[in-house]
Amino acid sequence: MLIPADTDLINVHVMHADALLCAGLCAVLAAQAEFEMSPAAPDVIVADYDRGIAAARDPDAAPVLVVTHLDKASEVRRAVRAGVSGYVMQNDTADELVLAVRRVALGSRHVCAQALRALGDSLAHSELTAREMEVLVQLAHGNTNKSIARTLGIGEESVKSHVKAVMGKLNARARTHAVAIAAQRGLINWQQAGAVAALR
Repeated sequence: MLIPADTDLINVHVMHADALLCAGLCAVLAAQAEFEMSPAAPDVIVADYDRGIAAARDPDAAPVLVVTHLDKASEVRRAVRAGVSGYVMQNDTADELVLAVRRVALGSRHVCAQALRALGDSLAHSELTAREMEVLVQLAHGNTNKSIARTLGIGEESVKSHVKAVMGKLNARARTHAVAIAAQRGLINWQQAGAVAALR
């Protein structure tokens, strides 16, 4: 149990990159009698996405609750794989935040409804294989079949087969359409998608 036995308080350390949001999180949590806002020996770290992932990868850090606007399935999965214990959206309620901190402090996992829906929606689509994902990333950079084949060390016919499979699974009409759909679903980021858009 992570609640300090001598005080029965949950020590919470908020370290969010957005100063106004950080102040709001602190105010909401400080209003709860069970929470003590302290960076010293915290029981729960409440952080933005990037800081949360960095903290979660530290084996000596307290459990991490991420508060973010990032709601793509790939973003949620990345955070969970990094070791984040909680995932809450910035537009969630104060009650959701308080519940999440309580659960994370007790060693449980808490993922908000919006993030769970994103994960569920991603499972409803046909999953791309690891090789198809590699080809998709190459498509996002605007590479030709010949260039993709050279980069991945496979034949051009194999590339054509993978491209066809990617487009079929994403229900895409063209290569650029596949990239746009993939970015929308969070399979690749918008910076990668922008690379191919610039070539159109």
